[in-house]
Amino acid sequence: MNDMDRQQEVYRSLIGRNDTVFDVGANIGNRSAVFQSLCKKVIAVEPQIILAEQLKCRFKDSNVTVVNEAVGAQPGTGKMFIPSDGSLGRHGVGTLSREFQQAMGPKVFNLDKGWDTEQPVRITTLDNLITWYGLPGFIKLDIEGYEFQAVLGLSQKVNALSFEFHPQLNLEAENIIAHLMNLGFNEFNCCLAETFEWEIPHWVSGISMMNHLKKYAGDDNIYGDCYAR
Repeated sequence: MNDMDRQQEVYRSLIGRNDTVFDVGANIGNRSAVFQSLCKKVIAVEPQIILAEQLKCRFKDSNVTVVNEAVGAQPGTGKMFIPSDGSLGRHGVGTLSREFQQAMGPKVFNLDKGWDTEQPVRITTLDNLITWYGLPGFIKLDIEGYEFQAVLGLSQKVNALSFEFHPQLNLEAENIIAHLMNLGFNEFNCCLAETFEWEIPHWVSGISMMNHLKKYAGDDNIYGDCYAR
């Protein structure tokens, strides 16, 4: 099975044909392209203007709607920080999180200047997106260390959700899982990097997931997606 087949298999197990999917942190739309083939409607949420415009061109006249906003705990405005070092894929690592910058900049991204460019962004919440576009079957969160703020803006359970995790921010991952457990999510699993292979042969409790993620502590080369249902 190739990488695309594994990706399709994972998402097909979580997404129904009549579902709406929120792709939060859509970037250039690679995941949105997968989602649009699996579901009825995709809401691609991307705060960076240049990327949002690219998404609108890429998905013109399709079932993908582009929302040019960030997602956080409360609606308002904020600052997105972007490294000016284009060799890192400048627009791929924009973040609203100071903690992400401090934890990831020196060791992982080896940034000399850090996140030295600021861009004002509008911030909405997952609850607001649900009000506007309906209850999604699946939410994907990949927003560079701001995932906990995003789930704080979610007050209701959806069928399934994923969020990116980094061992350097393990406490944030634990806080996300705890919040999701309070919302009624009770099964968890994870995939490392872009493998789309389950790390645990069966879905586990939130506490077990927290303990599993601790295995990766101290490894700067590890990242992945944690899934909840």
